[in-house]
Amino acid sequence: MKTCKYINDTLLFTSDNITPCYSCFSDKAPCYINFMLDENENINFAETKQIIIEKINSNNIKDIPCNNCCQLIDCEEIPSKYNHIILNFWNNNTLKYNIFEVIQDLYKQDLLDTNNLIVDFQSGDIDNFKELNKLISLFEANGYKTINFLINNVKYRPFIDEILKQGKGNLSIIYDFKDNNNFDNNVFSKVLRMYICNAKNKNSIKIYYTLVMDYNDNKKDIKNFINETFKIGINIIGLRLYYKDISSWINEPIPLPKCKKELGKLILYFFKLAKKYSFFLDMDYTEQNIVLKKIFRTNKEQNKSFAERIKKIFIK
Repeated sequence: MKTCKYINDTLLFTSDNITPCYSCFSDKAPCYINFMLDENENINFAETKQIIIEKINSNNIKDIPCNNCCQLIDCEEIPSKYNHIILNFWNNNTLKYNIFEVIQDLYKQDLLDTNNLIVDFQSGDIDNFKELNKLISLFEANGYKTINFLINNVKYRPFIDEILKQGKGNLSIIYDFKDNNNFDNNVFSKVLRMYICNAKNKNSIKIYYTLVMDYNDNKKDIKNFINETFKIGINIIGLRLYYKDISSWINEPIPLPKCKKELGKLILYFFKLAKKYSFFLDMDYTEQNIVLKKIFRTNKEQNKSFAERIKKIFIK
């Protein structure tokens, strides 16, 4: 029976729907409910999960992104409980449903594996997520293992500090150093140093560099990012490709369209510089890693001499 690790145990909440899919095509994949189309919040998760799995194992899979998904696996037994909740609100749109009641009901129905439950809060500006404090209280009252925060700005928030102090969470930041002209003296660096000082585990705080073509795809910006994160005292950093590049290249053949010739060299430069500063790298992102391999192979093709490329064509 075909399924995937997300269908097995994950619930992704957005402003418009609840889905098991955490791929770059999640908006087109099967979902538990789409609140743009259905106002009924009484979801039978077990029944709907079975319907989704049946669709994936039928000829209808050709009509959905699951058909070409790298996460697709064979699985004999599907877990009955969820151990991963993702609250994805990057666009900060108003929710079309009562998320607190939905998750509270999941606890009441004993559908959450409280001993292993990982909760991911993802938001551009986490302060705009009005239900945040109420949901954190719900998780604390009913049980969870870890709460992770992924945001692209930072200011001091006591509830994040407290979770880091307890060693029950992680803070990951996607930050744009390019537009920061006074990095050493700004609030960002001060807040991060405070979090690092108070955190039970210093490695629970990470920062990612998002590589965007024609914006920060140059050695100067990469070096500045590495230098400044090192000064703050961060131990773990990561590289993130622009999400639009990942979604457009994940299913494309090699050579990738519109892939700059020097992109692979810049990515390697990032890795080498990170190693020089003794950073640990967080690259646990399956779809991105597939695209990275395609970029390197594309750049290899682009760097071949004209004669070699002509020879390859005739050999085929």
